[in-house]
Amino acid sequence: IRYPWINIELGETKSRQKINKYIYFKPWNWIIVAGTYEEEIYSSLHETERFIIIVVLMGLVLVLVLTLTLSTVLTRPIKELIEVTTRMAGGDLSERVLVRNADEIGVLGVSFNRMIVQVQHYTSNLEKIVSSRTKELEESREKYRDISRFLNSILDSATEYSIMALDFYGRIIEFNKGAEKITAIKDPSGKTTGFVEIVRDLTRRRTLEKELTETKEFLENILDSSVDGIVTTDLKGKITYLNRAMEEMIKYRREEILGQHISQVYVRGIQEARDIMALLRADERAENYEMETRTKDGEVLVILNSLFLVRGEDDRVIGTAGIFKDITEQKRLEAKLKSAQARLVEASKMRALGELVAGVAHELNNPLMASQTILHVLLKNFSEDNPERERLELIKKCNNRIERIVEHLRGFSRQTEPEFSELDINYPIENALMITGQQLLDHNILLKKRLAQNLPKIMGDSNQLEQVFLNLISNARDAMDEGTRPKELTIYSYSTEDEGVPLVVVSVKDTGEGIPEKNLDKVLEPFFSTKPVGKGTGLGLSLCFGIIEAHGGRIEIKSQPGKGTEVTILLPIKQSGKE
Repeated sequence: IRYPWINIELGETKSRQKINKYIYFKPWNWIIVAGTYEEEIYSSLHETERFIIIVVLMGLVLVLVLTLTLSTVLTRPIKELIEVTTRMAGGDLSERVLVRNADEIGVLGVSFNRMIVQVQHYTSNLEKIVSSRTKELEESREKYRDISRFLNSILDSATEYSIMALDFYGRIIEFNKGAEKITAIKDPSGKTTGFVEIVRDLTRRRTLEKELTETKEFLENILDSSVDGIVTTDLKGKITYLNRAMEEMIKYRREEILGQHISQVYVRGIQEARDIMALLRADERAENYEMETRTKDGEVLVILNSLFLVRGEDDRVIGTAGIFKDITEQKRLEAKLKSAQARLVEASKMRALGELVAGVAHELNNPLMASQTILHVLLKNFSEDNPERERLELIKKCNNRIERIVEHLRGFSRQTEPEFSELDINYPIENALMITGQQLLDHNILLKKRLAQNLPKIMGDSNQLEQVFLNLISNARDAMDEGTRPKELTIYSYSTEDEGVPLVVVSVKDTGEGIPEKNLDKVLEPFFSTKPVGKGTGLGLSLCFGIIEAHGGRIEIKSQPGKGTEVTILLPIKQSGKE
């Protein structure tokens, strides 16, 4: 029974609402009454509510502080590694990564330092080999020049051959200019009886000619034996020589390319040739000049070039020469290394974040259980038609939602190997929205879900796919924060076919600022980011690409600056009878 009550004995002058509970005790024929003031009943509830709010606020502050601290600790060695990589790409191989700990980042730093030492060693050996071969070529060229000068002096001073044509009677009927030096022998009657000619020994001349030929072949063999491509051009840029390695590199036969302009094999064409010539005119030589060439079948190669001017005997520039080293495979391995580094960094971050989330979820679970218990007791003591029961039911719904989020975070934070199983693609989407839904509301973003029901199942790892959707939703949210247009995030899911292959499609579309066309081909690369420093690492979309690729799917990105971006994920449907 609820009624107003004034306790005169305590000096009260104003009534307070009091609630009594009556029960009949038959053995004694007694009626037992228990009562208390209404405000005393609700005071404990209000204290519980305040306690929950304080605990939640303290938990959020603790999460923020720990996240910022861990982010700083985790990213500092990565930033140092990136700086060393940048200096290394600029040609400075003396830098080393400072290894502070023996964790995964420390192991990566040690491996990276070992790689720098090996690259420095290989570069040093290559420079020594090139220097040695260049010196041999210069010595051979000087020797060739000496022999050439010597042979020219001999030919210039040598007597020309004498050629004479005689008839059957021995009379001269024709002779060349060299025969003018022949003296005729005549008898007293004036009849020619013979000829006198001075003959010189040409053995020395023949020997020198042979040596000259052998020297020329020796030099050509040296150039053809080089593992690097060697090309010479005249001042007009036309190719005058290329060795066998260069033929194999650009896949042109020597007779096809000789006499052609060198820009024919440059990706940038004539502009590359002009830039190289301007560089050589300024410094006469250039080392470690990186450029791209195109082979006969259209393949693009990354080349590390050493260029220099070729001068004649009078020190006049007669052409250019270049030593081409194919570093395409080296660049590919460097890209793989960067990708591996990115995955290692993200794995470390996810592990730390998982441990943090698991700890916070555990701490939130204890007061949540206490709150649920108190609510259960209070609801049990209220009748169905009690007006206060509706408020308690609302609190219970909020607690249930907190409980679901906590349980989901605990499951999401577990470090497990990918487990592929049949799943509905809408399941990881809904989980991602459960976590990010409040964030979208806080950012005034209107969420539109267009999720098709009863979609065919796919084979996938729910946690990994949820990570992909969390990343895409986060990117869309950040993109719309920068603009002034209406903020709308639309998520579609549906099934389709592509060239007869059944697919499940998920599309995440925002109304943000969009991506410039020049950056569309780079957004999936590791460490590429257009966000301000400290707000993004450039690893998110790269990891999403790796996860979707591991699921046998693909990512397509469409964007228009000023209108927004749409990221589409296509995943194969599980075929019956196939794993």
